[in-house]
Amino acid sequence: MAIGDPHTRPDEDTFFVPNSFGLERDARDWEACTLVPWALHLPCEAGAQDIEELLLDALKLERGAITVTVHQPEPYLIRFERQEHCKKAQNCGRFQRRGIDICLRRWRSLTHALGMHICYRVRLYLDGIPGHSWTLEIVERVIGHRCALQCINTDLVQPLDTRHIDLWAWTENPSAIPKKVWLVFTHSPSDQPAAVAIFQ
Repeated sequence: MAIGDPHTRPDEDTFFVPNSFGLERDARDWEACTLVPWALHLPCEAGAQDIEELLLDALKLERGAITVTVHQPEPYLIRFERQEHCKKAQNCGRFQRRGIDICLRRWRSLTHALGMHICYRVRLYLDGIPGHSWTLEIVERVIGHRCALQCINTDLVQPLDTRHIDLWAWTENPSAIPKKVWLVFTHSPSDQPAAVAIFQ
């Protein structure tokens, strides 16, 4: 089989995204201003633009107040610029015009997400990360497949100890945390790529 053949690739993977105040705030903002259809009938030639025009007319809104995009798994995502317009559309519930019949409900960001218990809090020491790459993004990538970062004890900007990065994280299974992770640095075509082993 060739490299990249769909039969050779894993079916799925898990990546932990540590929640933060910013992510929570953005999720609340999106959920307060976004609807999706729960029942929908569209003529064959109709699409996102037609739904947008229907909603703008029915709610008497200016162009730009609504953005309708093709989405997955719901067929369309309907985002309002203002929360009160979203509530008004939700209260109306159903919209009909020129063969389009659409019923709307609130969008929930994690409706189709996989729930998981992350019960174990672990302390990790990352040895071997080059000093120029001591960043939050690199740390999250190194531990991200098995852990959700809680906090970093090491000062990444002005460290007093450059032997390792000391951190706390949450994991579903401490035994699944690899002892070694390879960090591969890619360069321009004229340079050679470099790989560094990170020990956890």
